[in-house]
Amino acid sequence: MKSAVVVAAALVFCCGQARVALAQTLTGTVSSAAEGAMEGVLVSAQRAGSPITVTVVSDDHGRFRFPDGRLPAGDYALGIRAIGYDLDGPQAVELGTGTTDIAITLRQTTDLAAQLTNTEWFMSMPGTAQEKRPLIECMSCHTFERIVRSTYDAEALFPVLKRMATYANNTTQAHVQMRLAEREVHDDLVRKLAAYLATVNLSKGPTWSYVLQTLPRPKGRAIRVVVPGRRRQVRHEDQDVSSVSGPGRAQQRRHPAIHGDAVVLAHRRHGVEQRGRQAVDHAARSEHRAL
Repeated sequence: MKSAVVVAAALVFCCGQARVALAQTLTGTVSSAAEGAMEGVLVSAQRAGSPITVTVVSDDHGRFRFPDGRLPAGDYALGIRAIGYDLDGPQAVELGTGTTDIAITLRQTTDLAAQLTNTEWFMSMPGTAQEKRPLIECMSCHTFERIVRSTYDAEALFPVLKRMATYANNTTQAHVQMRLAEREVHDDLVRKLAAYLATVNLSKGPTWSYVLQTLPRPKGRAIRVVVPGRRRQVRHEDQDVSSVSGPGRAQQRRHPAIHGDAVVLAHRRHGVEQRGRQAVDHAARSEHRAL
């Protein structure tokens, strides 16, 4: 009986020690020279060798905290999402068995366009709901950034769009899936779409003719989230559209998809009515279809 009690006590002690080993915490602050302490910055940590990131959001004092035990000991790459800013440092952190507190600093970005989500591109691009309606279907295979960074005029875009209409939804450049059933493609509608896209891309110059619009960072109740997820690598859709249409050199770019889901979740939690979402919903109700 006495030996059983000793064994049980040893097991409890071991379990307690294991919990202590898992109880490390990553905390810190986020600030920039332009704003000081920053609220609503998405801070992510990805353990070396793992495809999983965990993301939290800074509060109104610029502080963030990962839940106890959520990040096992190890080396972590750090990432942030705050529209208009890039991570200045630190880029990585080593976690042990205790609490690690770090001071993250941000610098203003020199390439705002690289940070825009599909929703923000949808908000930024000029045009009517009917002109934008076909772009909803584009999102199932690639990002809007791929379109707006292209330099093709309407004539060059026409055969690209016709070929894309033969692909199944959610196809990828690495594994192109052709439609099994033949799809009727109306040339007049394709040309109309090509003409519109040529007005929002870089076919007429090195910069866009419209102002890039962004969504506000989450705040208040919206920051109370912890978002686990797989870190998306740069994929075919983050290249310039010219890479799929023959001539031209593909230009791979970093894309904000890494934190896109976290941004959406945070805004939903706060109940924010996003203009981009409204535009998509409005366009989706249109009976006009581009292809």
